[in-house]
Amino acid sequence: MQQTQTLMGVPAGAYRGVYSGNSGSPTDANLPAGFAGTASIQSSGGTLAAIVNEVGPGGQLSSYDGTAAGATALNAPVIFNDAYGGYNTGIGLQNLGTSPATVTINYSGQVGNTTTTRTFHEQLSLPALGYAGDYNGGGSSNAVLPDGFHGSALIQSSQPVAAIVNEVAAPTAGAAPTQSTSYNTFAGGVSTAHLPLVENAGADGLTTGVGIENVGSSAASVTISYFDAGTGNLLTQKTVDIAAGSFLGEYTPADLPTPGTRATALLSTSSSGLAVIVNEVGTGIFMSYDGQ
Repeated sequence: MQQTQTLMGVPAGAYRGVYSGNSGSPTDANLPAGFAGTASIQSSGGTLAAIVNEVGPGGQLSSYDGTAAGATALNAPVIFNDAYGGYNTGIGLQNLGTSPATVTINYSGQVGNTTTTRTFHEQLSLPALGYAGDYNGGGSSNAVLPDGFHGSALIQSSQPVAAIVNEVAAPTAGAAPTQSTSYNTFAGGVSTAHLPLVENAGADGLTTGVGIENVGSSAASVTISYFDAGTGNLLTQKTVDIAAGSFLGEYTPADLPTPGTRATALLSTSSSGLAVIVNEVGTGIFMSYDGQ
């Protein structure tokens, strides 16, 4: 189905919130129950910024940025199928083109505790301006990743696409998952990525993990430097090698083993090929941010 909503007379610098369901507000989108799809936002003048908040079962809440343009190649640094004790991901894809799109997803990563990099492939078809939700976890009919997979993905399409990744945290004590987070995919890589906050059981109760994807066409030697959050002094530094198109999961407590440590981190390489996100996990908390 296709539905159009118009917000009239939005002042310069003003905000409007649009709820996808029906709460009785005149700004509600009033989409039918069970709707899963996409939205395109256009303005008659000025520029727009938009975020989407996702609310799910069990109190799940995550957010992602609206995308200004699509690309024919996108990188997803973190993809899970029952990894690290039960973390899973799903990819939301939108075809921004006016023709059908053939989308190929190439996954690269490790399974369980092994260090051997394995690759998997998947192909999807999206109608013009259409949507597809691709769940990476087990139990779905189109699952191509084995249990325990932790890695990254390269999304390539015959038409420009936009994509986000939803991460669902591992359940506790056999209960249903209650925490989720989202991140935007990357159209390219960077040679330097700044991470404003990494932690090992910090005062706020959070611990972080860093997902690094080498999106370049050759192997990358990546230097990871950690700096004390209060003084800026260098705490420790290491260099890791990441093969082209491959993933590295860098768990902060493995590099900063003292509980209570809060730090910043700098990732640098001689190539322009890194896509990085940071996951922050605590009791009842699951968040993520992009390395910039």
